[in-house]
Amino acid sequence: MEATSRRGQGRRKLASGGRIHAGKKSSLRGPLTFTLQALRKSLSAFSGEAYGAHVQPPDIITEHDEDAAPLDTSQCMIHMADGNTLANVVAWLRDICESDPEASLTFPPSLSKEQRAQIHTLVQAVGLGALASVSKGVGDRRHITVVRIGQEDASSQDQLDDLQRHKALWIWKWARDAGVKVSKDEVAEMVLQDCLTADLQQLWERGRTQQKLVIQLCDTITDGLPEELAELLKAENSPYTEVLLEGTYDVLTQRGPLHCAARLGRLPQLELLLEAGALVDCLDGNGWTALQVSRQHPEQCEAEGILLRRGARDDAPDALSELE
Repeated sequence: MEATSRRGQGRRKLASGGRIHAGKKSSLRGPLTFTLQALRKSLSAFSGEAYGAHVQPPDIITEHDEDAAPLDTSQCMIHMADGNTLANVVAWLRDICESDPEASLTFPPSLSKEQRAQIHTLVQAVGLGALASVSKGVGDRRHITVVRIGQEDASSQDQLDDLQRHKALWIWKWARDAGVKVSKDEVAEMVLQDCLTADLQQLWERGRTQQKLVIQLCDTITDGLPEELAELLKAENSPYTEVLLEGTYDVLTQRGPLHCAARLGRLPQLELLLEAGALVDCLDGNGWTALQVSRQHPEQCEAEGILLRRGARDDAPDALSELE
């Protein structure tokens, strides 16, 4: 088994043998490249007596100085002919992390989302609670690093302030609804770095605009006259009508326009909203329909009657009973 070792890029033969760690096989098929960083003495053991047991038959390029002291941190790049044996390397990292707590595996950003998911699953299974797989970077630069539990950097989620956390959460939810595949952590990192992708930026701008519209509708229902609401809704292709047709609700208060009218007994406004195309069974942020909200407040029985005449489903449990 040949390996290229670098102080200058000299070539040396690595020994095979050593014990094979018991561990499950990975479902990662085909060639795989990653970087192993550890103390020089740990890498010497890995690429010496135990090398053949862990990664057979790959090539290995060590990027450390061969004259480095045993307690210096070094790294090597490993090319595995078949990622199916990655579990052995993860098991080795698990076993040495007590004596070498800063040891890590770093995978390139070229991996697919499916491959990254397989690595997360493998680390959880083989790491036995001692290792964590952490995704970092955004877009084409996103990659996984496997480290000892407790050695992870603060997550992007933890570094967000309240406004950023709120923004990240709703961008992720709107992305999920739009079929955009992106993780919560990746969105959080984008928000933290102020580098949203074009599609997520578009979702954010659209969502923010809709929030302004739904807040204005709810405020008009609460504090205004029916004529003021009618004025907002009467224009052809009114953006307020689009909000109603999509069942949008205020993400801060959880209230939707129809629910607001039903809760307060604003009957003319309730009729106007339904005439404009409001979905009679749309849900608010708490997962309740306007009918459920009206039944939570028995004094609003007239609102309940209007909703039932407009076809509201009468088979959902009352919101009041769900609270009990």
